[in-house]
Amino acid sequence: MKRKGFTLIEVAIVLVILGLIIGLGIPMLRMLVKQNKLTQDRTLVKEAKEALIGYAFAHGGFPAPVNKNGYRTLPASKLGVPSRDAEGQSIIYDVNDTLTDNATGGNLTTFCNNVKSAISSNQKPQIQYSDGTKKSVAFVVISRGSNYKLDDLNNNAAKSTGGTRIYDSDDHPYSKDYDDIVVSYSLEELNKWCLQNSGGSSGGVSGGGGSSTSGLGGFVSNLANFLNKYANANRAPDSVDVNLPAGYSYSKQGKRKSVIEYSYNGKTYRAKIFWKKSGGIKKVNIKVK
Repeated sequence: MKRKGFTLIEVAIVLVILGLIIGLGIPMLRMLVKQNKLTQDRTLVKEAKEALIGYAFAHGGFPAPVNKNGYRTLPASKLGVPSRDAEGQSIIYDVNDTLTDNATGGNLTTFCNNVKSAISSNQKPQIQYSDGTKKSVAFVVISRGSNYKLDDLNNNAAKSTGGTRIYDSDDHPYSKDYDDIVVSYSLEELNKWCLQNSGGSSGGVSGGGGSSTSGLGGFVSNLANFLNKYANANRAPDSVDVNLPAGYSYSKQGKRKSVIEYSYNGKTYRAKIFWKKSGGIKKVNIKVK
């Protein structure tokens, strides 16, 4: 009786096909992993930027960088965000020294006055565009990317001692030698918020009348009114008893966490507020979607 089976030629063909599939699949898998990490890094630096903005509005200034391994890095514990990117590298963070809460004493009036001074001068950090022009910014946040290192200007800029503090802007072309992800916050945008804000207080939050100004500046002004009311509370309020304009929503999400949201012109502004057990605001995270 004849038994059916595979010939050596058939087996060889199958092995060749498998080899081709594996050979093509591994590079594709590597590309997908790299793309996934790139997406994660972009999300992480964006979240860090939003957390820094929320921190400044709640504390009257940005946090100072943490010096780690010779570089300025993100003070993640203060912000409630990851300290490392998708590759496990510390996220870089540099800030205008006059805009930290250490320099302002947590006072928003001092903070906004320092913003005006920074706009009219040539303070650092700065970003450099592809045409060579430079611009002073409030802060810079960077992920080193998949090559595990800071590229071009960023390498010398972020050094905690003797750094140039001049960074590549986000318009720098990507290549095999440059894959840093850079975000910054302009002094002009920050000053717009200061112009819309009604003033500052030593507690780091400002009062207002529930301004109906639209956009991020208006949202933060109205948020500041809420923060001023509950600056010393030790838990999230059950409901809102401050003058927030129409269109704002408030929800309590735990004993010491609440959320305020507002939608305008296709964007949703969302603030998460956290309180300390001992009383006082621990942090505020602002996101724009």
